[in-house]
Order: sequence, then structure tokens, then C-alpha cells
Amino acid sequence: MSISSLHLGVDSAAPHIASAVGTPSVILFGPSDWRAWTVPGETHRMVTSDHPCVPCHNKGCDGKERSLCLEELGTEKVTKALSGVIAAIEANRLAAGGNVTLLEEQAREFRPRFVRCEREGDYLRGRVS
Repeated sequence: MSISSLHLGVDSAAPHIASAVGTPSVILFGPSDWRAWTVPGETHRMVTSDHPCVPCHNKGCDGKERSLCLEELGTEKVTKALSGVIAAIEANRLAAGGNVTLLEEQAREFRPRFVRCEREGDYLRGRVS
């Protein structure tokens, strides 16, 4: 996580780990209460659903273990949050005297990696080579 430029994920331990190691994050919240679990800071954003039942704290809607508030979360909200975090990263980088944007730096450091997936029961296991 510490070598990542940005973390995009759901409300779990990962955003807190990202925050602890200084990795910016966009966190998607579903039925859990974002007010209790949000990560503070300008390079951390949360995306929440507009469903009236949120936060309900249930493990899925109608006992089906599928949260409609996450499944129907619009890409526009996520894209807006990502853009905001990237803008904050760029502003911090420029304020610190950097002259290379995050995307330019990433392009320089990009090394293709291949993931081979194998079926293991109901799960796929990936190996990076």
C-alpha cells in the first residue's frame, strides 16, 4: 500500500492503512456510517449513496447480502472524488516544489506485470509475474 499512488476501495481496513502510510484514498461507503469511519485529510475523499436508508448498518438489502446502495453508486460521484484527490495531490506536489505531475511520474515508473489466474474452488487466485 505504501508504494501505491492512490487507493480506491470500500469501507474496510485498507483506507486506514492507506492513511497510515500516506497513500491518498477514495473510499466508497455503503450501509456503514461514514461519519464514524471516514479518514481525515484533503487527499482522502468518501463517496456515499443517496439512498434514504443509508446508513442502515445491514449486511445487504432484504437479507440478500447485496447492498443496493453500493451497486447503484454512480460513476460520476466516484470520478468527481478521484478528480478531487488527484487535484489535491498535484497541489501538494507543486507546493513542495515538484515540477512533474503524478501521471507523468507514473508513466516513467510503469512496469507491466502479468497476472495469471487459476481457479481454486469458487475463487480465482492470481499470481503476479
